[in-house]
Parts: sequence; structure tokens; C-alpha cells
Amino acid sequence: MAHAPSQYGGGRRCSCLQGEKMQNIHQRKLLTRRVPVYFGVAGARNIGFVKSISADGLEITSKYSYDPQTRIDMSISSDNCQADFHGIVSSVRRSQTQEVPGAIPSSEMNVEVVERPRCYLEFLHDVLEFDIKSRHDKRFEQRLRVSFASSAELLEEYTHNISMGGMFVETGHVLERGALVELSLLVPELMKVLHAEARVVHVVDEASAVTGAKKGIGLQFTKFDSEDRKLLENYIRQLEKQQTAEG
Repeated sequence: MAHAPSQYGGGRRCSCLQGEKMQNIHQRKLLTRRVPVYFGVAGARNIGFVKSISADGLEITSKYSYDPQTRIDMSISSDNCQADFHGIVSSVRRSQTQEVPGAIPSSEMNVEVVERPRCYLEFLHDVLEFDIKSRHDKRFEQRLRVSFASSAELLEEYTHNISMGGMFVETGHVLERGALVELSLLVPELMKVLHAEARVVHVVDEASAVTGAKKGIGLQFTKFDSEDRKLLENYIRQLEKQQTAEG
């Protein structure tokens, strides 16, 4: 079976789950970000994205799908875990796009995990723990000009959202996951340009964008000048107050 590249830049085999490391693992969790999963009948070759997940199964969004009762191979990974496993398609909902010229078909497929390795549980812990941490930093939809360098040129793009932990930048110039970038962020309300270092932790490329996501990169701040960090904290507090006042 083909192995899926890690969403988080790792891909090494996981250690097995021990003790009571996880709680409520049978309750389906809706993820806040797209985690890729590879799947197929004769090997995991089609790409999709995990919409929700539990110890018993997962929901996959993709332009590929299989009929109910089809047995499929799946491969999914995080920093600490590479899980190869099998499942049975329990239901599928396909979008009605064939009547729209040029539209790309998509589907939502529920899969019951029938052969669940212990490493699947470790993966489940990893993605849910990451998801919980992501929720702690409240995100605000703000369109701010940001500039950063790719391997070939200096890019000027715009943010889609921002938090104290990072931001999502809409761009067709997709960088590699794990890459470090130095960036400048123009905040008109502060009349300042903030400088920071950030790591690419999430990539939405052409394959991802067909499912309705905006193309771009998720950046996690790794370094700030102390003054610029304080300015960003003040700006985020202003956004929180504004959002509260607007109800």
C-alpha cells in the first residue's frame, strides 16, 4: 500500500498507544483543518481529506468515491504516526455537478474502520490534540498585505485570517510544508509593518482546492521581535473587542 506523506512533516512509524492517553475516542470529531488521507480499492492512491474522525471511522471529502459496502485501503499520517488500515464504505453523498459545465465532482464518504491498528489510535490522538491547540488561538478574518520570499521571487499576498499563533495566506505560490519564511505584515490600523519568522504547517494546493478550500498556506509564527509581538497582541485584542461589540 502506498504511504501518505505527513500532514505535519513527519512520517515515522508511531509507537503504540498506551494507558488512558485518549478519551471519548468513539465520538466523531469535526476537524478544523484539512488532513489528507489516501485511499483506494487496490492500494491507497486517491487523495481525499478527513472531514471528521473517530476510533470507529471517518468521513472523507474527495472527488473520488466508492459505492457503499466497498472495502478500501487507507493510509494517513501525522508527525508521530503512519497508519495503514482498511475500511468499509457505509454511505456516500455525491454532489450534483454533472449538470454544471466545467464543475468538478465531489463527494462525502463515510467509512467504517474494520481493521484498526493501534497506530490508528495514536494518529487519532495526534490530530485531535493538534486540532484542540489550534482552537485555542481565536482566528479573525482579516485581509492584510503580507510579503515573503519564495525560492524564486519576493511575493506580496493577502491574509485570509490571522491569530496570535499564525495566519492563512491566500496564494497560488504554494511553498513546501515545513519551510521557514521571513515575512512582513502591514497592519493599517497600527500604521506599522510587523516582521516575523513563520513555518509552513498547512498547504492547500490544486488537489485540495477542488474540494472548495481556498488555495494558500497556513503559517505558524515561530519568531517575533519583542516589540512586534506586543503590537500583534494589541491588534488581536482590538479585533476581539470589535467582534464582541458587533455581537
